[in-house]
Amino acid sequence: MKWPKSRDEVWQVNIPHTHLAHEKSDQNWMVVKGDKIVFPGGGTHFHYGADKYIALLANIQFALERGIPAYLGVLGTKRLPYPSRSFEFAHCSRCRIDWLQRDGILLLELDRLLRPGGYFAYSSPEAYAQDEEDLRIWKEMSALVERMCWKIAAKKNQTVIWVKPLTNDCYLKREPGTRPPLCRSDDDPDAVWGVPMEACITPYSERECSDFRFTCAENQRDEGSGLAPWPSRLTTPPPRLADFGISTDMFEKDMVNNVCEAFSTYPRTYDLLHAWTVFSDVEKKGCSGQDLLIEMDRILRPTGFIIVRDRKPVIDFIKRHLTALHWESVAVEDAEPNSDSEDGEMVFVIQKKMWLIDESGKDSA
Repeated sequence: MKWPKSRDEVWQVNIPHTHLAHEKSDQNWMVVKGDKIVFPGGGTHFHYGADKYIALLANIQFALERGIPAYLGVLGTKRLPYPSRSFEFAHCSRCRIDWLQRDGILLLELDRLLRPGGYFAYSSPEAYAQDEEDLRIWKEMSALVERMCWKIAAKKNQTVIWVKPLTNDCYLKREPGTRPPLCRSDDDPDAVWGVPMEACITPYSERECSDFRFTCAENQRDEGSGLAPWPSRLTTPPPRLADFGISTDMFEKDMVNNVCEAFSTYPRTYDLLHAWTVFSDVEKKGCSGQDLLIEMDRILRPTGFIIVRDRKPVIDFIKRHLTALHWESVAVEDAEPNSDSEDGEMVFVIQKKMWLIDESGKDSA
């Protein structure tokens, strides 16, 4: 069975387990057809496959084009690449995550990411179904969030919204030995690159609960954790950045050190990518330049631009992959026209073309 046909169907003898097909027969995840198992995709929302939906509406791109500041994260064993208190709202809609596994470690990672007074919206059968298993999960999850000091802000039909506490008061009133415990005092909640998740609650520091104008409890609900009022908040760095010694140099260092990893963002997120000696840095770290090109293509919107400043061998390397990536050369110039050095840098401007795959699996520009 050749590609791309093999993407959507497999021989049944290779996967002799049809339980999922029977259990999810109304959701179109996998269907037994004769001697094959096919994967239409789309679940309960997109019965004719997610590709048909994306081609027509492209909802993710639609949202990002309108400036909705949302991110998609995959919860596993490592912390998500965001510092603590980064988000005001998290949403799980039938995300099929086992929040009770490993002492609730995944829910505790969300707790780390939410600001004081932040919300978690949970839409799932456990919130409303009355069968024995769903009731058990709901009971255990309710007990877990109660020990985490979360409270129900609203509950209707299949959705419940929990709100995180504004202060440490509830944490300090818990009985000794209550699990999950508070994190160790030497645990840095803002250390994220490659750091394993911890099954513990990150308490607020005194620094986070006050600034020069507001107390934590007074300021949280309307204006965030020590942040300036709207709209000046958009251009005013959070006060705690200075306390932690955050600088642009640290940010650039982190990006270079982790450029070998996939970037945690939706496809087609960016209009413009700028890579200044990034490919040379990747080469020094022993990572794949081809993998980096593919990742850049993934996160760049069609008709978006890439500016690469690097050595001539790097530029030549990228040129060899333009056709396969459906990229188009716009301009290439010496970065320093008066320089006679053979190792001098060049500036290469590229545009990603708009192209589609037809029903036969062939490219069409």
